[in-house]
Amino acid sequence: MPNKRGPKSRSRRQLVNVGNSIIRYGVATWGRWVLDKETHRKSVQRAHRPGALRVASAFQTVSYDAACVVANTTPLVLLMQEDIRCHDEKVASGGVQSDIRKRQREETMRRWQD
Repeated sequence: MPNKRGPKSRSRRQLVNVGNSIIRYGVATWGRWVLDKETHRKSVQRAHRPGALRVASAFQTVSYDAACVVANTTPLVLLMQEDIRCHDEKVASGGVQSDIRKRQREETMRRWQD
């Protein structure tokens, strides 16, 4: 996608969210292995960075964190950690889902702000 003209930010964000869904599929099973090592976390960021840059219509010189802020997308590693926490809490509660996702989303936003 070109930085200028082309699809609007809304369409770009939708495409990035589809890619994120594919990457996050089954993260509760294999995510701990990926998030254990810094090199694996960086490879996840490398996969997510081009999408964040395209949503923000930014150039390659913009940092990953800045691109996520401008694109209004949460970093993928934090979303994966949120998925793992939700799964663990759901298993611990015996499958009862009250407001697990909402609480974990607030925790993710707090971690991102830190």
